[in-house]
Amino acid sequence: MRKESDQYEVRSAIAKTFLLLSELVEEVQLMDMVKCIVEEGLNDRNEECRNLMRNAGITTIRRVSFIRVAVDEEFDLYQAKCHPV
Repeated sequence: MRKESDQYEVRSAIAKTFLLLSELVEEVQLMDMVKCIVEEGLNDRNEECRNLMRNAGITTIRRVSFIRVAVDEEFDLYQAKCHPV
């Protein structure tokens, strides 16, 4: 019986794609992406794949969070101009 080889290169390419997609993910898509990364990527048997998936998740969360904070701050400034105390 022949032992199947680990196709970690394919999974690594998927992880690298997630990392590239992190620039395009919107806030409403974040949880779906993180769920996929956590359920599939962080349990990968290959260390390189796990690390790439972890990095993709962290990068995406940081980017979306940064945008959210910037939007919230901009909204607060707008509110302060429109409704001075």
